[in-house]
Amino acid sequence: MTAKDSAVYAHNNHKEIEAVDSNGRTKWKVGQTYAVQKGRAKPEVARIRITGIRSEPVSEISTADAKAEGWDTKREFFDSWQEINGKNSLNRQVWVLNFELAEVSK
Repeated sequence: MTAKDSAVYAHNNHKEIEAVDSNGRTKWKVGQTYAVQKGRAKPEVARIRITGIRSEPVSEISTADAKAEGWDTKREFFDSWQEINGKNSLNRQVWVLNFELAEVSK
């Protein structure tokens, strides 16, 4: 979901984003846990807790974040992103969600 697709978000007293709303419902909220599934309608394998939310252009991804997304380099990430989203999509504003593992399902 791009940041422009969800125009409503809440800031706390420190000007940090607390939640992202889309189509009248909360999509992500800091502190909330969410199921991790291998696919739609598949069993939950774990839960993650959102620890932070920010918005930035795709072009500003860090090398560490590109690696966390599964690529060896930013260039590989950018090439894959453009293959999926179009040649001129690197300036698209997106949500960046930081999270931690909350629990592993049995």
